[in-house]
Amino acid sequence: MSSRLQAEVKIRLLALGVKGLTEDYRFVAESLGTGKGLRERLAKAGLNDFQLDLAIPDLKIGVEVNGGQYAGRRSGHGSISGLERDAKKTNQAIMLGWRVFVITSTMANCAEELQKIADFIKKIQDTITRMKRLTGSNLWDIM
Repeated sequence: MSSRLQAEVKIRLLALGVKGLTEDYRFVAESLGTGKGLRERLAKAGLNDFQLDLAIPDLKIGVEVNGGQYAGRRSGHGSISGLERDAKKTNQAIMLGWRVFVITSTMANCAEELQKIADFIKKIQDTITRMKRLTGSNLWDIM
């Protein structure tokens, strides 16, 4: 479920030139194949059906927006079990080859922080585009 802060971060990253952002992306399920038998595949792999707040699936870049606890709202990020769940999600993303940025509400309102993240993502996007033009394929897929 998208939060207001998550929507704002998406709008700001898009305005900074980041392309291909998807909300609430089920990265684990997509890596194992969605559809019939997903629960069994997850259990066999020892994984959970986590989703990333924002993702660029082609590049395996995720963005987690953690802001509820800063706004004084109830948030899973503020409890020990919530922090454990977030760490487990981030670890599973990394094990599946994802790069994950974590953005707090303070960072979401800091143009410099978002610019750094956007610049990194755009650099990868530009590199992939150039590689596709030069080679006719997406070399990122083998990484």
